[in-house]
Amino acid sequence: MLKHKKSGNFLLKPSTLALAAAGVLWGQAAWAAPLDLAQSPAGVLGRAPAPNVILSLDDSGSMKARDGGPGGMTRIQALREAIAVTFSSNNPDVADGKIRLAWQGMTSCYGFPSNTYGCNNDNLMRSLEGADNDTRTHRGRFLRWARNLRDDFWTPIHGVMQSAGQYLSKAKTDKENPWRTKPGDSSSDYLPCRRSYHILMTDGGWNMSYNYNVDAIPANRRRAVNVQAKFPDGTIYAPGGEQTRIYAGPNEGVEICGGYDWYISRYINCVYNGSTISDMAFYYWSVDLQPDIDNKVAPLMRIQTPELIAHGSRSVNLQPYWNPKNDPSTWQNMITYTIGFGDAASFPRPRWDRGTDDMYSMNTTSDYAALINGQAAWPKVGSNLVDFQINQSELWHAAIVSRGRFIPARDVNDLKKAFASILAQISIENKKPLTGFTAASASYSRNGTEFYHSVYDTGKNWLGYVGTQKIDVDGKVTGSTAWGLNSSGNGNTTADILDAYSPARLNNRVILTSAKQSGNQYAGAPFVWGSLDNYQKTLLRTTYLPANTIVGDDALGKARLEFLRGDRSNEGARGRRFRERTSRQGDIVNSALWYVGAPAADHSVGNYSEFITTYYNRLPIIYVGGNDGMLHGFSAETGEEKIAYVPRGVYQNLSRLTNTDYNTDHRYFVDGSPVVGDYQNGGDWSTVLIGTLGAGGKGYFALNVTNPGTKQSKPPVSSSEPEFKASNASQLVLFDHTGDGDADMGHIMGEPLVAEGNPQHPMQIVRVNDSSADGRWAYITGNGVNSTNGKAVLYVQYLDGAREQKKVQTTSTGTCETGSNGLFTPRPLDVNDDGKVDYVYAGDMCGNMWKFDLSDSSASAWQVAEFAEGRVPLYTAQDATGVRQPITSAPLLKPNTSKGGLMVAFGTGRNMTEPDRVSVTPQTFYSVLDMTRYTETGNQVSRDTSVSNPVVPAGRTALASRVYTNTGQAGSGNSNALTFWGQQAPSGSINRKVDYAAGDRGWYFDLPVASERVLSSPEFYEGSNIIEVMSTIPASGSESEANEETCTASPKAAKWFRTLINIETGDAPSVNLMDVNGDGFFNMAGDSIAQNIGASRSGGEGSDRQQKIAGELSNQRIMSGGGTEGLGKLPSVLLRPNWRQLN
Repeated sequence: MLKHKKSGNFLLKPSTLALAAAGVLWGQAAWAAPLDLAQSPAGVLGRAPAPNVILSLDDSGSMKARDGGPGGMTRIQALREAIAVTFSSNNPDVADGKIRLAWQGMTSCYGFPSNTYGCNNDNLMRSLEGADNDTRTHRGRFLRWARNLRDDFWTPIHGVMQSAGQYLSKAKTDKENPWRTKPGDSSSDYLPCRRSYHILMTDGGWNMSYNYNVDAIPANRRRAVNVQAKFPDGTIYAPGGEQTRIYAGPNEGVEICGGYDWYISRYINCVYNGSTISDMAFYYWSVDLQPDIDNKVAPLMRIQTPELIAHGSRSVNLQPYWNPKNDPSTWQNMITYTIGFGDAASFPRPRWDRGTDDMYSMNTTSDYAALINGQAAWPKVGSNLVDFQINQSELWHAAIVSRGRFIPARDVNDLKKAFASILAQISIENKKPLTGFTAASASYSRNGTEFYHSVYDTGKNWLGYVGTQKIDVDGKVTGSTAWGLNSSGNGNTTADILDAYSPARLNNRVILTSAKQSGNQYAGAPFVWGSLDNYQKTLLRTTYLPANTIVGDDALGKARLEFLRGDRSNEGARGRRFRERTSRQGDIVNSALWYVGAPAADHSVGNYSEFITTYYNRLPIIYVGGNDGMLHGFSAETGEEKIAYVPRGVYQNLSRLTNTDYNTDHRYFVDGSPVVGDYQNGGDWSTVLIGTLGAGGKGYFALNVTNPGTKQSKPPVSSSEPEFKASNASQLVLFDHTGDGDADMGHIMGEPLVAEGNPQHPMQIVRVNDSSADGRWAYITGNGVNSTNGKAVLYVQYLDGAREQKKVQTTSTGTCETGSNGLFTPRPLDVNDDGKVDYVYAGDMCGNMWKFDLSDSSASAWQVAEFAEGRVPLYTAQDATGVRQPITSAPLLKPNTSKGGLMVAFGTGRNMTEPDRVSVTPQTFYSVLDMTRYTETGNQVSRDTSVSNPVVPAGRTALASRVYTNTGQAGSGNSNALTFWGQQAPSGSINRKVDYAAGDRGWYFDLPVASERVLSSPEFYEGSNIIEVMSTIPASGSESEANEETCTASPKAAKWFRTLINIETGDAPSVNLMDVNGDGFFNMAGDSIAQNIGASRSGGEGSDRQQKIAGELSNQRIMSGGGTEGLGKLPSVLLRPNWRQLN
């Protein structure tokens, strides 16, 4: 239920969870189209074994009440509907294998197993799998039973509590022991770290003791909440102590009756020494239910420091172990979640905060703080009470003592949300970060001898930073103290510097955003509360609880904003109890660093040389996106932050950064890579940064980063461009299209494209043929994945003039293109060398290599380029069985010297979702010939229609294959961490010559290692026809490998492969360029793979991102995962053919 303060009315976009729980998103079509993009780096989160979930449902007579939902829906009907929606295979939190389920009713299908009321002994613990209506599967049988739930009899909660606890206490030797990897199979092993949950749903307080055996719990623990006990980890529970007041209950005896005599109007068959529901929940949590299995359950410590809980004149410094928000248990036990439906959603005492439905509410309308401090107490409960609602308070008490959660549900929609939120919480709790996992972010940047890198560390609460090192011409990397020393005596990182900021310096951070102004237009604004628009403020006030979405007051929103700006006063047990951080700076994962110093492009138009002179001494900045919600710009001289930007598109999830569950529920924010380049607006040159969000959101934004200041000891830059100041926000923020709701825009995931030999010259910030002889400046990009329309679209975003957008739509060539497509990083082509883009090549998710015609001076005429067959793709990549292969990186272009036309080289593969990381779908690298010829009229290029330009035929019949040696050769010496391969000797159709004169249209090679794929654009090697293809096997972890349940997450490191191959012929280089024996020389004598086969393919461990160092004797490749590879120099740099050879 969406909650808000009654004093204000807010229009808030519901969370995905809330929509899903209401049945809005869980239709088959809704879940099928968008990709479930991974929200954490590969290998850093391990999925714990699927938890045991016992579901106990109320099927008592009161479920006949017609207040369950609209139109007089009964409560039992509401329950049936809620179960059908939330336990459907369409809910990702209970997708196949995510949980193991056992179920029972309070009167029907009671116990394990049960053969009553259609249960057919099907209700034992098994993996929840299968289609909703397939009664051959566990899911299908459960949902069939739930559809036929009946309402009758009383509410004997004691019986189902006892049944659940005893089921989880089965002997280790019992084949149905729930900790077995496969219950029911006596030969299966045990996983001691598996958690077990009991979800109890009822619409009333308990009143009968059917199926309850008072002796099931030993007499000395029967009133468990009031009895001193020693926990399995040795901790002593002393009821009523300062730390434990909230757990203890009333000392009076508990009357529990087994029947009611209507003739005498009296309860009968009563006992007076039984347990309360809270006693039973506490007992089954506090004892080791499996004493013969090692205790290896991971504690869930959401609050890691003492929390001060005050009420009136009293206060308690609640230690983490005794904080009900935490679960410190390491032993096999039962965590109880309770849902109070209908009447059970309320009770007279203790006081429950109905405004938030937060069981830990500190508001004055809640008795939670009073219970902690002993100023309120749990009431006496029993069968024979005048005020029957008192028993309903047991649902809250039972959840507290078993470290679960109580959720009230007042109607059918609340009930759906309650089940959905519990299942979502269980899903979160059964992900676990790998302690101390530190990794380079696969991001390097270099300027002269300074070498910059980024890092993330999951073991330090998702800490991230940029560091600096020294590098020499031979690629040797050493530490750098250019930014000073930290407390450990090592060189400072950006996180060290940011964490050392004084309060005054912190308050003066230049953090910008884009907010709606009074005229409904968006403009740059400082990231301070008073500058945000109402929608942004509402989102920052919003708390996404497992049970509810709550809109708080302005004070909460302001506190969150200050947290994001770096305030630490509300972390942990302090203030607002926000997530504890190790550093103010968050993780940097997929965003690549971009270094910007003096203008470095080679533009020959306008007064660019004057622009270079003016900004020659401007302060060098390192830009990178962070998952702390913002893009950062750090001084390359000092490491200090000079600017940051919070895009509109991340506000929807910003408040989650304060959640205490964030460490196991990580999300991406500004995870795309920035691209920075120079452009001309009118007569003036400026430097623009284009940023994307990657998996963190859709769209892109632009900042004016021309004038960050001046280098140390240099005179100030004389410039009219805005300096990096908060007061200049409206000038620094050019536009932000990350929150537009554009149906064609998706998540832009590709890496930026840079010019050959100049990593500071972006190939996506270009001049286009539009309006004038000089054209216009624009940023070109594919629309990315998960757009609403699901099509592949080329965006041309003008940077000058009115900064409008132009979209070029692709055509549909099959079912793939009609719902789940997207376009990736484009490669521009200037045919006539006039400095303006004429054509653009880009691949899509469906394997199409598109060519766009931007040659016309009128943008309205831009469209998919025409081939002999029409405006269709140049080629569609498919594996040997006809399965489409996604193209997620930019192609490489080179004129064909023997046939004419243009070689278009590209690889296939993707890495966006968890299943992608372990996919073994075959992927391929292609180089295909575009046979188009061109004519030129004035400065306008067009296709020569007198020469036929057919597309590359479907399949591979017109392509020659390239095959590599099956067995790799281990390197030695300096190459001992590498493996090498070579192309097999030609034999028959294997590695035959590509014959363009005979009709061949190129070549391909299937990537030979399972899971290998190409995720980055190939590059030319030393300006020759040889291309350097980087491919990878992504890192993965047990979260990806659902069939390998384990208590020890075993992440697999990424692997990279380098292939050197001729773009035109597909042949290996004619000279040896790889050093197999690691002696520093490149010759066949020591570096051959087999007789007359030189090494042309290498591989090692780590990411495929690299830093290139051109040395005098060799070329060094420094890999982001560590390690280097030396490559040989070509005898001479071949002259690159002029683009006019295309004619």
